[in-house]
Amino acid sequence: MKAYTHKVEYRSRSAGVKIFFASDFHVSNKWTDLKLIREMVRKVVKEKAFLVLLGDHGEHINRGDRRFDVSTLAPWIMTDDLEDLAAAEKRKLVQLLGPCKENIIAICKGNHEDTLSRRYERNVYKELCDALGIPEERRLGYSGLVDLACKRRGGEDKTASMSTLRMFLTHGAGGGYLPGAKANRLERFTGDFRDIDLVAMGHTHAFLSFKRRMLAKQRTSDEIYDSEIVLINTGSFLRGEMGGYAERSCMRPQGIGWQEAIFYPDKRRVEISWSAQLSPSRA
Repeated sequence: MKAYTHKVEYRSRSAGVKIFFASDFHVSNKWTDLKLIREMVRKVVKEKAFLVLLGDHGEHINRGDRRFDVSTLAPWIMTDDLEDLAAAEKRKLVQLLGPCKENIIAICKGNHEDTLSRRYERNVYKELCDALGIPEERRLGYSGLVDLACKRRGGEDKTASMSTLRMFLTHGAGGGYLPGAKANRLERFTGDFRDIDLVAMGHTHAFLSFKRRMLAKQRTSDEIYDSEIVLINTGSFLRGEMGGYAERSCMRPQGIGWQEAIFYPDKRRVEISWSAQLSPSRA
């Protein structure tokens, strides 16, 4: 696990810092919505938002893997690409994410990248990060702690003009068929780390976001105060239930897309919105 501080300036007391959370593209699967990924990238660039990526960016299942299913390959995969599927996936990901590579403040690897690395000695996570030019400190591995340290531009009172959003970011693990199991997984993280403001994970392909209210007593007085922890499960860009392993396992149909959060540093408040698309795939 790594820790990293990303510093950002904001202009006014009412200004917010927007963060997009995305995971589980599974690029090279025929049911991945590439148009939706492009839509997200355009929005990130237009709104000058930050982007957090949480793993399983490519499908990363090669021909020697028992999970390989030729019927799930995307139509843009050519015969020559089968010699090195990971390279074809990387090229597509660089094409998709290249326009917003400067906006990426953290990137995790998922179980698909990890499996390819452990079984076949191919570090596709590093290859993608290198191709996009992601700085080393932003490469969190499977999970990490990131402080978004916000300073108000021109603030006279240096104490009042500084505010930090502390995030625990992970690809995640486990799951469960019903939403309650995924919510419980997110809740458990709140007991593992001190002073966390936001937890975001992927992996389960579920769209979940909620806040947990916490109570505490001031150490220097008898005042009781409350705070919030924002909990996000990012969803995915894959309609996996349409075919392959997910269909055979009777996995549930779920919305596809990304989640957004706006951090208001002066108010110490986080607002969540999400972009689940419930219509048929447009890839």
